[in-house]
Amino acid sequence: MGTDRFDNLLRGLSTGPSRRGVLASLAGGLLVALPRALGVEEATAKKKGKKRRGGRPPPPTCAQLCPQPIADCASRPVGAPLCTNGYSYTCVPCSTDQDCIDLSQPYCVTAIIDRSTGQVFPVKGLGTSCPNVTSPGVCADLDRP
Repeated sequence: MGTDRFDNLLRGLSTGPSRRGVLASLAGGLLVALPRALGVEEATAKKKGKKRRGGRPPPPTCAQLCPQPIADCASRPVGAPLCTNGYSYTCVPCSTDQDCIDLSQPYCVTAIIDRSTGQVFPVKGLGTSCPNVTSPGVCADLDRP
C-alpha cells in the first residue's frame, strides 16, 4: 500500500462522519428496528410455524353420500356407509360383512342414519331390539338402490 493511500485511510478514520453518513445510519437503524417495535416479525414467525396438520378430511355425511330420494344410510364397522331405502336385521353379531355372508342378511351394520335429519339409530345395545349384542354390528339386509 502506498504512503498516500495509507495517509488518506488514516485521515478518513480520524475525522468524524459527515452529516449524510449519520443520517444514512439513523435511517438504516430505524428500518431495522421499526418492524420489531410493531411486532411484525413475531406475527410472521407465528404464521410460519402454524402449518396445517396432516390428516384425513371428515367422512361425508349421509346426505352428501346418498342422493335424493334415498331415505337412509347404513353405517358399518368396516367400509363406507351404504345407501338404502329400507332394511331389516336380526341380532346376529358381526364385525365385517364376511361374518354375514352365509345369511340372507349380507351386510354388517352398526347404525341406520336418517338421510334428511342426520339422526343416528343404533341397531344394537341398550334401548334397541338387540340389547345383548356386544360385537361392532349386526347382520342386516338392505334395500339397495
